[in-house]
Amino acid sequence: MHRLVSLGLIALASLISAQSNVDDFLAKYNTLGQQEYYVNSVASWNVAVNLDDESLPVLAAKADANIAGWEQMMAAQATTQFGDLKSINDTSKKRQLKRIQRVGIKLNSADTILLSTLLINMTNVYNKNRICPWSNVSRAPNCSMPHQQWWRSDPEMFDRISHSHDYDELAYVWTAWRNISALNKAYFQQYVELSNKGARQGGFKDTGDYWRSLFESDDLKDMMDQKFQEVLPLYEELHTYIRRKLLAQYPGRFETSAIPAHILGNMYGRVVTGTGNSPFPGDSPSPSPESDFVPVPEISRPRNFRFPVPVTTLIRVRRF
Repeated sequence: MHRLVSLGLIALASLISAQSNVDDFLAKYNTLGQQEYYVNSVASWNVAVNLDDESLPVLAAKADANIAGWEQMMAAQATTQFGDLKSINDTSKKRQLKRIQRVGIKLNSADTILLSTLLINMTNVYNKNRICPWSNVSRAPNCSMPHQQWWRSDPEMFDRISHSHDYDELAYVWTAWRNISALNKAYFQQYVELSNKGARQGGFKDTGDYWRSLFESDDLKDMMDQKFQEVLPLYEELHTYIRRKLLAQYPGRFETSAIPAHILGNMYGRVVTGTGNSPFPGDSPSPSPESDFVPVPEISRPRNFRFPVPVTTLIRVRRF
């Protein structure tokens, strides 16, 4: 009997010790991580706000290599100290340790610097290239203006896409921005190859496989397919509603069932956003003329939609 009690006490002591080790490790990770990620964030921020300083991208790339090296070091320590995590009973702490152990994109210092440099180069293509401003007088780009007055991606091009109601101007800006995007093709191809290499070295099939793993779901694709089918009827109604408004806004400019991407108020054409400068006509479902948000039930109610869960979301739509 005394032997069983002793063994039980030893097991309890071991469990308490293991738990203490987990707490100590996570505390150390959080403390060091705040310092490491702060330094990395400052280096990235300096590049973003000082486009003309050629020395900063080099420093930012080195900072990325440093943070990647630190993450790999901590991942190795977590793996050595806690192994497969089967001895960890606390679900939340086990999840944190699992995330620390999973590096994701695992590259050496030189490749990490190259990957970071490619990202910076792609960002600079958008930040530094300009287009001729649109002229409302000539109804064409005005390239006679001083180069410093030409439009940048942000804020000028993004602003025009969000606020202009000139169909031709929107088409020009949308096309020009994509012409700039094409300059990134070589950088992007190198980035994909190198990122996929890092993902494979981190234990994944490719970068997409790593990204999907962050959702912590074994049936992510099936789940997304199911959710898409659930919202598809509402999406089709919204698409029809927005297309009808846009046809009224731009009569005779397009006739297909597809909506031209450049008039959606968003450079990426994936959402309907922006502010515009005129409210919806009389049948506006908006709660107020000033609001950019439309309650989903207000649009769905006339069609008697039934949702599997209560819908309280507000969808942001462009004010036409």
